[in-house]
Amino acid sequence: MEEAVLILEETEKDEDGYPVTKEKRIEIGVLREKSATRSERYAAMNAGIEVKFILEIRPEDFELSRHRDAQGKRAYARKIEYDGAVYDIARHYQNDKSLVELSLS
Repeated sequence: MEEAVLILEETEKDEDGYPVTKEKRIEIGVLREKSATRSERYAAMNAGIEVKFILEIRPEDFELSRHRDAQGKRAYARKIEYDGAVYDIARHYQNDKSLVELSLS
């Protein structure tokens, strides 16, 4: 199993009450790397996004990145470091109870 690092930014308050953004990194395992389907690539291009490939990970690993954003809404990691590069997570999709697919751009 290959390794990857989910990257998220959390906003906290410093001792004076000012917001400070901190980067949090969570190491996870990658179950499988696969190509994006043609329809997924075209749909992403129409939205102005280029999908490079898809990583499959365990839902438990993705849940480790769950946090509250600056507006108090539930959010997840928006970036991932994999194979020496940092990618944006364009979309995450849980296709069954055992897998989460991350579309990377």
